[in-house]
Amino acid sequence: MSLTSILTSAGAALTTAQYRMSVAQTNVANVDDETYSRKTVTTTATSITSAVSNGAVTRAADRYLSQAVVASASAASRDSVTDTYMQAYDASLGSVDGGDDIASLLDAFQSAISGLASEPSSTSAKAQVVSAASQVAETLNSLSGDLQALRTQANTEIASTVEAINTSLSTLKSLNDQIVTTSAQGGDVTTLEDQRAAELSTLSSMIGITNYTTSDNRVAIYTSSGDQLLGASAAKLSYTASSSLSADTLYPGSISGITLNGKDVTTRVTGGALGALVTLRDQTLTGEQDALDSLAAGLISQVNAVSAGLFSGSDAGDIAVSASLLADPSSLTSDQTLATALISVLTSPVSFNAAGELAAGQSSLLDYAASFVSTAATTIADAAEQAESSSATHEAAATRLANLIAVNLDEELAMLEIYEQGYQANAQLMSMVQDLFDALISMVS
Repeated sequence: MSLTSILTSAGAALTTAQYRMSVAQTNVANVDDETYSRKTVTTTATSITSAVSNGAVTRAADRYLSQAVVASASAASRDSVTDTYMQAYDASLGSVDGGDDIASLLDAFQSAISGLASEPSSTSAKAQVVSAASQVAETLNSLSGDLQALRTQANTEIASTVEAINTSLSTLKSLNDQIVTTSAQGGDVTTLEDQRAAELSTLSSMIGITNYTTSDNRVAIYTSSGDQLLGASAAKLSYTASSSLSADTLYPGSISGITLNGKDVTTRVTGGALGALVTLRDQTLTGEQDALDSLAAGLISQVNAVSAGLFSGSDAGDIAVSASLLADPSSLTSDQTLATALISVLTSPVSFNAAGELAAGQSSLLDYAASFVSTAATTIADAAEQAESSSATHEAAATRLANLIAVNLDEELAMLEIYEQGYQANAQLMSMVQDLFDALISMVS
């Protein structure tokens, strides 16, 4: 090998060592960045006499683990949002231990009626019945109001989530364009690919998606239902939220749909925060409202059939005790027969249509209230358990991916030392060759 070849080879190795040190230093600088993937330099020889030549930066990645992280991010976000709303609902339900849940209050109403049956003419006993009835009505009103407040909150969050999805899609399109352009120019796209991977997980947390990478390194994205969100251009979601919702404000009908490029996709939205919010607004919370209204309607009709005018209204939202009775509880018409009939009304089976999670069938008002509370408690507990499970799944996938692609500080510092030693060795070799050249020149001059 000639001195010129040695000099060329050492020079190429020196340049590569510098490049590798620079990349390693960047890795070390980003050791705490969870969105950063470890970068390495790959090189190829241009000829037999050249040890190295052009270097290219590659990022640590795993396609299947990345897809698992994206998919689990969607499920974890969906279940977390659902759990958050169910915990808020749980706080509104009251507790059996506290005696302020609707089932306990109906039991208290029955107890007050039993006291009235023992003393039909007692002013105090009448007042207790009216007070217990009022507590039942007020709790039904309050719970109905809380359900609609949660639906209104979900509706508002749907609008903000739609906007956030549009922003994310715009960001992903920009990153796609930059990656394609930079690749065509022979530039390093690894940092852009890191940013795109992080944004993809962000998008997935908001809406269920599938994705794949095209031949020109673009990411194409579809909803879980198959509607395209990102190709050569970004799709646009639109939604206009109502200011407030009532039990009669429903989709479809008085609530506008979520549209994708003008097409209503409300029922096709699944996964992520948006899927959870739509399900909560249109199914979960409306189901609870339906069951609550069934209880209130049954109570009003059955009690008033025995004690006319005790309750007014037609559902949980407007049930109330007669204003005249509230003003003067002693005016409550009562005798032992009437009180006994009221107790029978609460304990005798009546027909209920299917509502929410409660099936159609025969049940007493007391049992229906108890079933309403226990079923709601089960739904709340299931939501918490599911949120914990899907969060653990996402964390496990993210940890596995991080272990593969994240920067290991000890390894990078060790490699940096090796690169520095290589740099010094090649620099020394070039110095020696230069000395030989100088000696040869002096011999012939």
